[in-house]
Amino acid sequence: LVGKALSLRVTATKAGYPAAVTTSSALDPVALGTISIASTPRIDGATRPGQVLKVVLPGIRPASAVAIQWLRNGARIGGATGRTYDVGSADLGTRLVAQLRLTRAGFVPAQVRSAATPFVRVTPTLRVSARAGAGHVVVRAVVRAAGVRAVHGVLAVRSRGGFDRELAIRNGVAQATLTQLPAGTRTFRFRV
Repeated sequence: LVGKALSLRVTATKAGYPAAVTTSSALDPVALGTISIASTPRIDGATRPGQVLKVVLPGIRPASAVAIQWLRNGARIGGATGRTYDVGSADLGTRLVAQLRLTRAGFVPAQVRSAATPFVRVTPTLRVSARAGAGHVVVRAVVRAAGVRAVHGVLAVRSRGGFDRELAIRNGVAQATLTQLPAGTRTFRFRV
């Protein structure tokens, strides 16, 4: 009946009396109903690779079909359309959102998004070995991070006296020979 104007026709009859018929004026056309969403959907779970996130649905009236699409920094994630999402290394440094589309026959479809998760992060572990020589140190650092196959990035190496250098991390390893070092004991700080 959506989109159609309705009117009411009433016929009254009683034995011994003539039938009476009356018709109401046409009402406005029947409009689609509105789906009511009680609150913003919520995402539960840890935002680290290897963890599972779950959408907690808000109250929805009337009961409606729910389609979910997960977004990474606002862009659709291919194949990520369920109530849960497995966080992976591709999500590192991004924020995730669950977008819900609600449908029901005779109602205007509704769409709502969850709040964005915190940034997906992982705490790396760092193992450094050093071999000293005359005026130089050979440094090798191995970086591992749960849920990440091969860590890439930058390893910052610092020491007193203005020594500041950045080493490329490739496939979880950074190595270099640090030269032009003054004689004596030095303390180096490493940061991923």
